[in-house]
Amino acid sequence: GGGGGEGVEAGQAERDGGDGCSDATASVQLEIRFECASDESWAAAGHEVAFAQFPLALPPWLTTGASLATAASVDSPVTHSQSESSGTRSITISSGVMAHDLHVRANGVTFGFDMRTGLLASVKNRAGEELMGAPFEFNFWRAPTDNDSGGVEFMGRWAWVLPPGLGLGIKILPLLPNWMTRSIDYIAGGLGLDPIGRNVSYRTVWKKEGWHNLLASSATARVEHSPDGSVVVRASLSMVDPASGAERAACEATTHICKHGHAWVRAQADVRSPLPSIARVGLRLGVSKALSTCSWLGRGPHENYEDRKLGARVGIHSLSAEQMHTPYIVPGENGLRTGVQWLAMANEVGSGLLFTGVPEMKVSVSPFADEQLTAALHDHELVAEESLCVCLDNQHMGVGGDDSWSQSVLSEYRVRAGTYAWAVGVSILEGGDEPDRVAQSALLAAPAWVSSLARRASKIL
Repeated sequence: GGGGGEGVEAGQAERDGGDGCSDATASVQLEIRFECASDESWAAAGHEVAFAQFPLALPPWLTTGASLATAASVDSPVTHSQSESSGTRSITISSGVMAHDLHVRANGVTFGFDMRTGLLASVKNRAGEELMGAPFEFNFWRAPTDNDSGGVEFMGRWAWVLPPGLGLGIKILPLLPNWMTRSIDYIAGGLGLDPIGRNVSYRTVWKKEGWHNLLASSATARVEHSPDGSVVVRASLSMVDPASGAERAACEATTHICKHGHAWVRAQADVRSPLPSIARVGLRLGVSKALSTCSWLGRGPHENYEDRKLGARVGIHSLSAEQMHTPYIVPGENGLRTGVQWLAMANEVGSGLLFTGVPEMKVSVSPFADEQLTAALHDHELVAEESLCVCLDNQHMGVGGDDSWSQSVLSEYRVRAGTYAWAVGVSILEGGDEPDRVAQSALLAAPAWVSSLARRASKIL
């Protein structure tokens, strides 16, 4: 076979205009492909045998430029029906039909909030068309995979052929509280014995802590006004296990709506759990079914996870929302794409929504919500939801698979307790818009904290 190298540029350059505001982001990849130089008995000439990509530092001519936005502090409150003008653009705030509804209109785009949670619940384009199908919410659960469900629970069916003591232990172990299995492992470690708690599946330990059923509690929200005319909606809430009342995550969301018609959501989650890993840390929302064409800058086109992604190219990919879902016979977590800088969802004429991630996101789009995927035993039981389920993750646990009877995900691909911070830009697409250019525009107009998030690791130890 023969090989060759080719430099592949994806997206725009990362720049900082020097005023504290973030500009465009991008990646430049060196791609090396190995192809058959001539016909072989098993493949034709030109067949790709292997490839590899290597991220390159951006050259100076791609790292300079002036920002379109000015950093602004947020200090004074704003009241309903107040309008702030800046040039030809203005931001108008008004109440909705319900007392808890708040609408912010910027450059013809209307962003709606449910002030009971303070989270973004609606985006309408300049034609007044609703693009969302369900509000933003913090998301920490995934429908368990076969590997997530593998553990001594699976071996329970064979307990009758095992020695009585071992068979009984296999049946009892998954029923013990998480603190008790940790105590047993601690004692076993002191005696030089192998831990047994890790043989209980992730599915079981997650459910014991209520991660599959968290409720938002103690939510507060307020609206503020920035000197440059931007509007900020701040929210804080606790994600609580309803069975025990324990707080599993303390969350904050700050949505900054700029006069250019872009919104930026700064999300932060303080995850509190002694488990070796939870499933994910991210945001979830519903998007109109009309926006059924998905394109993204990141790894693809097929699904990929942090511990199985090198076979997925970094580039701009496009699939239908239906193709973004991987139809496993036994439904579970599926369809993730990693290293995503932006995700565009559009209708047949190219109008829709664009989500820009800082740092890079892990995203999935599916006709089915995690609740359905968790409950179903076979894929024929799934029924499409009223809107597309979109997950925008900052962290997502690997899928493992070294074995199927223990918590086999390697340490570097786990999601541990700690504080996570990330940002998601929300912009509209109009027919003919190039998502990459709209993402650049959103980053140029972003508040200063977006650029600071881009410069540091998303997890704060």
